[in-house]
Amino acid sequence: MRYQVSRFCEWGEEYADEYKYQVTSQSLTHAKEQGLKAEQLLALLVKYTSGTVPPALVKALKQWDAHGTEARVESLLVLRVSRPEIIEEIRKSKASKFLGEVLSPTAVVVKEGAIQKVIEALTELGLLAEIRKE
Repeated sequence: MRYQVSRFCEWGEEYADEYKYQVTSQSLTHAKEQGLKAEQLLALLVKYTSGTVPPALVKALKQWDAHGTEARVESLLVLRVSRPEIIEEIRKSKASKFLGEVLSPTAVVVKEGAIQKVIEALTELGLLAEIRKE
């Protein structure tokens, strides 16, 4: 049973007489690449826990099977400006290729490695910018 379950999970902390596994989007992706489905893990858990699988885990496995990864956490570099017009102005400039997703009227993602290009473009537009590392 441990072998079957482990194919869907990442190893957790190791203890002398205990096995801990964690179900993650990445572990389910890896299992899918091996031809496995999240519904198979759910069936194993129901069988070996006498049906006491936490409802949130049941929902997560069903959602993942239907839609794959639906959320991600990532670090982004964000350009924030004081007025929406500034975003519009930089979007019309040659620096637009260095900008990613618009987050709000006054915030936009800066593509990786492009901060200096964006700062230069802002300067060319007559805007001075500062870089904050928080």
